[in-house]
Amino acid sequence: MQIIILFIVVMILNISFYKKIKAFSHTIYCAALISIISTVLFQVLAYIFMGYLDPFFILAMSIQIVISFLIGFIINFIIYYILVHKKR
Repeated sequence: MQIIILFIVVMILNISFYKKIKAFSHTIYCAALISIISTVLFQVLAYIFMGYLDPFFILAMSIQIVISFLIGFIINFIIYYILVHKKR
């Protein structure tokens, strides 16, 4: 269930950042920014929901950053691909 919530947060952030993608390098920058924002937001929401931080939150955050970066990069690459081929 938590991975689905993380995926939804990453998708919402990708939709809000799609106008920033003008070149391929922007996909990497946006994916990195989105992965950090979504991970911190997810941990804050988990803290609010549970009332305490996960004892292994540093390990959880590092894994979430990697997963969020991969998801964000794939989505941003698809957006970039659509935008480039739309201009042709």
